[in-house]
Amino acid sequence: MKNFFTLIIGLLAGTVLSAQCDVVCPNDITVNCDGSGGVNVSWDEPSFSGSCDLGTDCTDAPNIYGFIYAGTYNGSHYYCSYYNYRWEDAKTLCANNGGYLATVNDAAENEYIRNFIMTSSAWIGYNDVASEGNFVWANGENSSYDNWQYGQPNNLYGSEHYTRIKKNGGQWTDRDHTIKYECVMEIPCASTPANWVQISGPSNGELLSSGTSEIVTFEANYNGVIVTCSYPIIVTECPIQTCSVDLGDDVQFACNQLVELAPLSVGGDTMNVQYTWVSPNGSTVGNALTYEGPLASDPGADGIYCLTINTTDGCEATDCLRVLICNEGGGEGGGEGGGGRFANESGTACTDMVCDFKASPNPTSGLSVISFYTEHSLEYATSIYTSTGRKVNERRKVSEKGSNYNTVDFSSYDTGIYFIRIEMRGETQTVKVIKN
Repeated sequence: MKNFFTLIIGLLAGTVLSAQCDVVCPNDITVNCDGSGGVNVSWDEPSFSGSCDLGTDCTDAPNIYGFIYAGTYNGSHYYCSYYNYRWEDAKTLCANNGGYLATVNDAAENEYIRNFIMTSSAWIGYNDVASEGNFVWANGENSSYDNWQYGQPNNLYGSEHYTRIKKNGGQWTDRDHTIKYECVMEIPCASTPANWVQISGPSNGELLSSGTSEIVTFEANYNGVIVTCSYPIIVTECPIQTCSVDLGDDVQFACNQLVELAPLSVGGDTMNVQYTWVSPNGSTVGNALTYEGPLASDPGADGIYCLTINTTDGCEATDCLRVLICNEGGGEGGGEGGGGRFANESGTACTDMVCDFKASPNPTSGLSVISFYTEHSLEYATSIYTSTGRKVNERRKVSEKGSNYNTVDFSSYDTGIYFIRIEMRGETQTVKVIKN
């Protein structure tokens, strides 16, 4: 959308001069949630269009072979050629170097050019080669200024279509295509870019949660006038996907048994499900529905095992259980222990919503299991923040009553300190995780 504003650009003899300039704000930005609970959203800065005088930057004048730099005047760089050229050749030479034969807009500019040319005469851009008697400027400008010498232009012999400026007096005469003079090249200075600065709203590229509606505001200094542009950034609500996995209660194995695990149930769209088993040390150990592990007597066989499922509709669910080992009275073939789920056993602080929020293993170089206990079945969010407070991930799920488990993959994150925050019905808990 465009915002129109009028800028006061001058005051002359009591008359206010103004020019209309358009601020082009990007359209409202709406992004659909991708199912992960949030989206990294980027947007373009506003821009100017229309009759906008953004100013010029004449600080850097390029050195050009075959030319002597004469100086800067009224937003352009000026050069004189070392050598003499026919007018058409001079026009081509200037174009090849990013400029054009000079256009003269008033007596002051004419005097400026006359003063720096090195020989008795020099070519400028005025010509009537296309239509006799209808002089135009080589760069297409509509300057109405001229400074013809008395009796000029006279188109002597019907072949004088090009204009020279004379060093002595600065007057003009028309000359033909065979004459060679030095040429005056004009190169406009670079336009000053509009310096738009974002002053409020989320950072460009930031991860925004589903259901987010934020206002981004930019401002720019337009020749001393502060102009602003605001527009909304909207992330649509993510539908809550329904899927589940249930590993049952904690299990117990005798020392001579293999650790064999399988879910009691898997719910949701189970076509082409991806399975991920994670061992107590945080490493991925299986990608099938069932897991056949080491002997229960092997070091590290006991602990928390987790199974995460990812379905084709973008849903993710995780369940974990504790494997207890080397109970010689465990019976043939293993089975369920008498323990039941561990909850609130670590003695950490509880809120009305969440108890025992923790991450393991910690430190980690890859997967970490986050767990907590709750007596409620409610939607909750888990967010990951860097040590500087930048949110890098967020997930939303519905908790189960009892112990809940999720896996977080830190393998793609930079080494450092991260904070995982859980939020349920306005209450939060945070745990620090070290990525090594």
